Amino acid sequence: MNIYNYKEASTLKKLFLCLFLISAMLFCSFSVFGEESGEVSDILPPQESDEPTVYQSSKAVIYNPQTGTFVYDYKGDARAEAATSAKMTALILIYDLFSTQLNSVITVKKEHLTDIGAATNPATPMIGLKAGNTYKIEELIKAVCVSWANDAINPLIHAYCEKKGIEYGDFAKEMTEYAESIGCTDTRYKEPLGRGDMGNATTAKDVALICAQFYNRYDLFISSAASYYVLQGSTIHTRNYLLSERIMPGNYLKGARGFFAGQAFASGNYCVATSVEDGPLTYIVVVLDGCMYLYDEEGVRYFDEGKNPYTDVKNLVNWAKNRYSYVNLCLAGDAVDEILLEQGRNTDHLVVCAQNKIQTISLVGDDLSGMEIKITYDTNRVYTVLGKDGKEHYAVKAPVTKGETLGMAEFILNGTVIGSTPLLAADNVDTDTVIKFFETVESMLFSQTAKTILTVVAVLVGLYFLYCLAAFTVRVVKKVKKDVADTKNEQKLKELKARRENKE
Repeated sequence: MNIYNYKEASTLKKLFLCLFLISAMLFCSFSVFGEESGEVSDILPPQESDEPTVYQSSKAVIYNPQTGTFVYDYKGDARAEAATSAKMTALILIYDLFSTQLNSVITVKKEHLTDIGAATNPATPMIGLKAGNTYKIEELIKAVCVSWANDAINPLIHAYCEKKGIEYGDFAKEMTEYAESIGCTDTRYKEPLGRGDMGNATTAKDVALICAQFYNRYDLFISSAASYYVLQGSTIHTRNYLLSERIMPGNYLKGARGFFAGQAFASGNYCVATSVEDGPLTYIVVVLDGCMYLYDEEGVRYFDEGKNPYTDVKNLVNWAKNRYSYVNLCLAGDAVDEILLEQGRNTDHLVVCAQNKIQTISLVGDDLSGMEIKITYDTNRVYTVLGKDGKEHYAVKAPVTKGETLGMAEFILNGTVIGSTPLLAADNVDTDTVIKFFETVESMLFSQTAKTILTVVAVLVGLYFLYCLAAFTVRVVKKVKKDVADTKNEQKLKELKARRENKE
């Protein structure tokens, strides 16, 4: 009896345990996706198979600078702290101002090292510069590109302000104005070092545009791609774990080149940006507001599973490489159109070709047959004529010089202008002198001027004919009158003679 009760109790316990586990699993599933509690989970729910998975609190974009296209956008317009990206904007302004004076020397002053954050705060990196030290501008720029340290860039900012004659506080305004000038729509700087809670704000899309400008400055880009830099005997290592295995192994990405990594606060808001080249394509990958790394019991850094911004970058890069390809819509020198050629020697047609290469990024396997080419010709040079088929055709008159600009072509795909290029004459064509002579005569005969001259001549001829007719009429009338008078005189003479004869 006791044994029976024990077995029954065991069965009931197992049944209860199963029900408990099922309930717990259901509860967890609701909690993770926020359907019961209303909370948002840290990890994204499963996304569609063709979309990469990123940490949900992040903002992430992939930008292709060749076409100016965002091929991936996850909360790219959402505001974030402008952490290390602020130094990138500052560095662009500094480099542009001092690009021809990179060997000039800067002496670090005490005021350069004040109010730049604490050395113990990971959000305000330092490399340990001391007041009184002197460095070439080029040395400090390279040090900033690797370390993104506040004490390395602040002397450069002061030198910039001194050279331009502005206050230090106005530098952030110039940074904001520059960001606006390159198309950033929601970037505001209150101070230039990217410290948290200082009022700096940006978006992942805006950061990608800034990175593209940085990428176009080769010296800056190459310096930021280095895994380390030696500044007057001191070795500075990159803070971007995509570029080096030294600090946090496992995050290195082969092919990643340049840019930054940093954080807005000591507790988080991690950000990382890099570029990857895939054949002719370049992808600029930006992840903002990523999760902060942690330390294990032995002091080794790590990221929680599913919250590693470097893993997000790798996923985004692999996704873009597998999803997109670069397509040449038109190469420089390709024939785009053919127009009529008037007065041309040995030809009556002219090929019009593209000056520039037109390329686009498209999904692998996309159908591009629907692409349209909109051509606009220069009306000062190209005109329309009625062809033998009764339709209007574009034409140009010889002589034509090879490379002469005749118009513009726009390449349009799905209603979007992909690119445009000037249209050039493909060949030199001289004028046929015989054709030109007869066409000149013809044009003269049937021109408005010729018509006016002929009209005037006809009027003059008509007037001359009327004059002659009038003169002839007058002469006839005079002659008739004279003949009548002569007849009367003769009659009188005859009468007078007859009288004389009668008297005799």
